[in-house]
Amino acid sequence: MTATGETPHTGAATPSSLGDLLGIRAFRQLLAANILSAISFGTSRFVFVWLIGDLTDWNPAIAILGIVIGLPPLVLSAWAGALADRMSPRRLAEMLFALGAVVFALSGVLVVTDAMTVPLAIACGFAATIAPAMLMPLMQALIPTVTPPGVLMQAVALQNLSMMVSTMGGIFLG
Repeated sequence: MTATGETPHTGAATPSSLGDLLGIRAFRQLLAANILSAISFGTSRFVFVWLIGDLTDWNPAIAILGIVIGLPPLVLSAWAGALADRMSPRRLAEMLFALGAVVFALSGVLVVTDAMTVPLAIACGFAATIAPAMLMPLMQALIPTVTPPGVLMQAVALQNLSMMVSTMGGIFLG
């Protein structure tokens, strides 16, 4: 930072408040993408649990779904982080959002046509959580690239808060 309060890499004044942080266009865009991803993740958790409940009275099916939905974040996070280092972040995010939309559309078609079964619902639930699970490392890794060091912790905290609130909001939306 220079004596005038400007960051050398942008020439802009260093943000010092939440309002200043939200004034950074790239941060707002990243925050919006994070919110959409978390809403998708929360919605998929709720919708597929509800769907399994409608398809069967066998309670272990819901537990199996819970485990299956938890696998993408567990299994794909490290791989997604490595992939994010090798691809354009924007391109990767666009591909993952498109993948999520396709999976939800396919799941909707299966439900509307009465072709959905418990195994298909579990598979769709797994597939629906792949994109949000892979987006999480990308979103976290991009925070330091769009915010100055002086507000990095505030930016990370806001990103995490928005992710938690959006995931819960997605559950209610579902």
